[in-house]
Amino acid sequence: MLLTQEATVPRGPTGGDVLVRVLRRHGIDTVFGVISIHNLPLVEAVDRELNFVAMRHEAAFVNAADGYARASGKFGVALTSTGTGAGNAAGSMVEALTAGSRVLHITGQIDSEFMGSNRGVIHEVPRQLQMLHAVSGYARTIFNGKDAEADLEEAIAHLLSAPHTPASIEWPTDLQYLAHPDDQRPVDARVKPAPAYDTRAVAEAARLLAGAKRPLIWAGGGAAGAGKELAALLHGLGAGLLTSNSGRGVVPEDDHLVIGNFATTPAGARLLRRVS
Repeated sequence: MLLTQEATVPRGPTGGDVLVRVLRRHGIDTVFGVISIHNLPLVEAVDRELNFVAMRHEAAFVNAADGYARASGKFGVALTSTGTGAGNAAGSMVEALTAGSRVLHITGQIDSEFMGSNRGVIHEVPRQLQMLHAVSGYARTIFNGKDAEADLEEAIAHLLSAPHTPASIEWPTDLQYLAHPDDQRPVDARVKPAPAYDTRAVAEAARLLAGAKRPLIWAGGGAAGAGKELAALLHGLGAGLLTSNSGRGVVPEDDHLVIGNFATTPAGARLLRRVS
């Protein structure tokens, strides 16, 4: 039969509904991505229930998810296709990795029965997971439709743990259709506590800064997520701020105490020449 625009095709719940439930649980309402035969169940549910921003190239929308994460304080989500699509995302994932940005990259994968077979299935790329490990702080394959929710939550727990890095999930297309929201194993994913730090070293740094005549702070990517605290420290001490490339923007650069990036800001270069 021919379907008109008014006709509807009945569909049952899929892994896309599992994904939507997980994202809503974490307050995420926007997803960036591309439509592909390898992620249709995910895109269909996200587009139906959330704000799906369709874009034309994986590098661009992973960057968009990265920007969303930095601007919102949440984590950004990017949906790519498998193979070439996941490869196109790699450069932007490296950018998120080096910046400590919280991006959840969900890529399709060929049907689970053909994974690792090297039979030339469309968009099959050998060792895709190894590539994802190289450009992410965490990478995992969903091997069972019943594990989808727990696997997603584990990836998100990684995103929310310090130090922050992006996470990747590859999801075989057949398991996207088979995952049902009412048939998921219990979730037991926990955010890891922040790494321990040397309290004596912090106290000594505070003492030195408080006693300095012209205090100056150099902040790198490790300061990401602590912009408010760093700004309060600057203004409490009247200290200037130099940053590494990864530390740029941790405190807004229109703040009069921010000198800027040590390598590219003229004021920073002049200051370093004077003290060197």
